[in-house]
Amino acid sequence: MKTFRNILLTALLVGTLDLTAAIIQFKLTGGDNPLQILRFIASGVFGSAAFGGGLSMVVWGLLLHYFIATGWTAAYFVIYPLLSQSSYPLLPGMVYGVVIWLCMNLVVVPLSHTPPLPPDLLQNVTGILILILFVGLPISIIFHRSRVG
Repeated sequence: MKTFRNILLTALLVGTLDLTAAIIQFKLTGGDNPLQILRFIASGVFGSAAFGGGLSMVVWGLLLHYFIATGWTAAYFVIYPLLSQSSYPLLPGMVYGVVIWLCMNLVVVPLSHTPPLPPDLLQNVTGILILILFVGLPISIIFHRSRVG
């Protein structure tokens, strides 16, 4: 039960950190309405209808975002102990952030109904850094602390 609680709380944290970073990045790059981020996430399931679906699509995007964060968190908590007994969280967390970016951008998003985005090196590097700093590292640090404490 403690592990389940740790997964949910960690997913809530990293989902919030990731979404906050995405909103900041969106605004800094000239985006107008940050709710478009959640509509984009919802478009993975609902396609282009998500962009005209109003508040319900924003809610779906938020639910999907936290569902994905929970999945990545649970995967780390389950898989990492099978791969390593290391007690050092930094390198595994950094690698996990890159793995998440690769899986999401090379597998999940292309298989979804989201509209294709033009290649952008700066956006990709920023996305990788966000996933390292705000998803991979927090998951790894919390996981390792929960094993010790």
